[in-house]
Amino acid sequence: LSAADPAPLPSPWLNALRNGGFEGYEGDLVDTWAMRALDHWVGIDSSGFAAGSEVLSLDPLSLPVTATQEVWASKGLAATEGVHKLELDIYNGKVDALYQAFETRAGVDYVLTLDAYARTEGSSDIEVWIDGAYVTTLTPPAEASGWATFEVPFVGAGGEQTLMLREVPAQNDGQGAILD
Repeated sequence: LSAADPAPLPSPWLNALRNGGFEGYEGDLVDTWAMRALDHWVGIDSSGFAAGSEVLSLDPLSLPVTATQEVWASKGLAATEGVHKLELDIYNGKVDALYQAFETRAGVDYVLTLDAYARTEGSSDIEVWIDGAYVTTLTPPAEASGWATFEVPFVGAGGEQTLMLREVPAQNDGQGAILD
């Protein structure tokens, strides 16, 4: 998971998101998966809000925080970046979302790149929100089809911006998208 910044730096692309591969978390992962607090990401419960296509805006900072996220190692398909990946829909009864603030430059074109597959087909769509505004819904393929790479372009507003990845409320069943 990355937001690429085509900045004139030594590398042609700069990953504006931190811990986009979900490799940084608290504690050890000694099994195929575990509940862990992720570095630079905040898990939030967005229950009570309709699907993104029905809501004008949603302030992730006003939502309750969930302490941990479900980090996978050897469970499911191999990660596309590093060793770990993340399941988005972990709490049945809560509409799970991930949030991160990141820096952009005004007027610069960015591309959010996300690899995903559906743990359960038809129950793993991902809403993308930038700065509290709904952008799009992504529908990953079933695990048997492998990872799909999604690209979501946006223009930087300058300064700190926010990204929220959210499960679709009607699909809240504890069987969500797997992200990397």
